[in-house]
Amino acid sequence: MDFQHLRYKFELAVVGMKDGPAAYSTRSPMIRLQLLLAYKKDWPRLKWADEQKVRVPAFATQVNVSGSFLYYVANQTLDLIELPSCRTGRPPSQTRHIKYNTTPDADCVAIDPLQSLIVTSHTYG
Repeated sequence: MDFQHLRYKFELAVVGMKDGPAAYSTRSPMIRLQLLLAYKKDWPRLKWADEQKVRVPAFATQVNVSGSFLYYVANQTLDLIELPSCRTGRPPSQTRHIKYNTTPDADCVAIDPLQSLIVTSHTYG
């Protein structure tokens, strides 16, 4: 535990995280270790402000998260539900809920919010 760069890697592994894109030259292992230990100490004390429940039909063929959306495919429609984020400054009641007709049901869905792009596909047998 005397070698801070090794302890930092050990603590990352213990919490199941990996190092971010910050270059090693900009932040010393000691500073990164202190941030990680503060995170571990403060995480249990977080107070959740909002809770959002989503009802997904039992017959949905796909349920997944892509981009900043939760989506599910059911009854030849693609339902997109924007995930709330404190970075957007909008409460969960103001998140977007979008429904698209996809005839037939989509087998695969990919969402790229940076390009405002939704791609669905269906494979014929």
